[in-house]
Amino acid sequence: MEPQYMIDSDVPSFMNAQEYEYLEVQSDNANVLNDDQFRFELKDTNSLTNLSRAYLEVRLAIEKTDGTAYVATDNVALNGSVGTLFSRAVLRLNNMVVESTDQCHVVNSLKPLLLYSKDYSSSSSTNELFYLHTGENLDTTLTSHKNFTPLDGNAQIAGAILIEEDAGYNEGHKRLRDRLSASAEVSAILPLECLVDFASVDKIITNLNVALELTRSDRNYHMFRSGTVDGRVSVKRASLWVPRIQAQPSLEMELKSAFSSGIVSNFRFKKWNGYLPTALAGGGTFSTRIATMSERVVGVFVMAKPSAITQTVNSNKTVDVLTDLYVRINGKQYPQQAYSNLKLTQGKTRAFLNLLDYQSRGSDVSSGIQLDRVNWENQSVYYVNTEAMIANDSKSPSTVEINCSTDGACQLHCVIVSEKVVSVNYTGQQPQVSVF
Repeated sequence: MEPQYMIDSDVPSFMNAQEYEYLEVQSDNANVLNDDQFRFELKDTNSLTNLSRAYLEVRLAIEKTDGTAYVATDNVALNGSVGTLFSRAVLRLNNMVVESTDQCHVVNSLKPLLLYSKDYSSSSSTNELFYLHTGENLDTTLTSHKNFTPLDGNAQIAGAILIEEDAGYNEGHKRLRDRLSASAEVSAILPLECLVDFASVDKIITNLNVALELTRSDRNYHMFRSGTVDGRVSVKRASLWVPRIQAQPSLEMELKSAFSSGIVSNFRFKKWNGYLPTALAGGGTFSTRIATMSERVVGVFVMAKPSAITQTVNSNKTVDVLTDLYVRINGKQYPQQAYSNLKLTQGKTRAFLNLLDYQSRGSDVSSGIQLDRVNWENQSVYYVNTEAMIANDSKSPSTVEINCSTDGACQLHCVIVSEKVVSVNYTGQQPQVSVF
């Protein structure tokens, strides 16, 4: 049988734990209400822990800018999950930066659309305050689910009504608005891996000081309002919950023996980073450098959003202005045949098919992504597969460029997925952390 709690391989389960409980790590902030930065530090270095099971708890309320409450009839809500509240996340192990996520709000507006199954999004993700926006135009003003049409003109069915679905009804916005109505305080749970991809690796660590630093995003990106004054998301409480594992005696001896022998634990993961290049003004052809990095790039996602984001704009909605698109990495083009005719149905269908092929879901009849073909029209995500990029063993900088043609103004929201390795060497008194 596969041994449990391996340090150099994935952890299948917690069945060999004698004690498994969560430790609350409160933020270092004296008052988190409207602070722009949060810091959490786990100093219990003697315990075994697994960051893939850690999560962030945030208690929040949407209030007016002056701190007063909205009323129940005010149309206010978050634009996405609680993960969109943050623009940057930094993870430190023994005071060394092992990962930083830029533009978290961009990443966390994309990940649920691609990674969450419909079952997960209808249950677990609602604890993150994620509700998929729906409807023909992602309308955030309609609150009626059905239209009721009197049929009194027909003598045979006098007094009857015709009930039909409202094609413009946005169920996701309505449900989230109801939860946050009248500045109600709501607690949300966000898995740590939504902020730092190091936590996506299911392995235990020990004897490491863990620190998480978060920076708030611009409120225009994470809040929506209409028919009322601007507001803010007030954080009432923020805590990082980390599992503390007490192993059974036999397992503890095995682990201590492994640590003392100088075992090396490698964390390999896909790193997601968001980028907001300069807004594109008007129509034309553009070439925009968005990043220079040493990691091997395996995928690029591009969305065209309104060039000016305010609280009265639904930042989930994309604008239909792209006509052609491709990516260059160190001069090589991806895809080889650029996306074209993106204003026409044949161009859109090809782009949607390629998005489905991410994680091979296009041919997997047992799963899919959040977006159907109609919803994709309003939340258009263009995926460029760069898996063919040669491994960057020399760690020389790779330049990523977005090349596109548009017939209108927009702000590109880009997410780059790259390969990253963090190594923890348990030789000696203190573990040595290295980033590759």
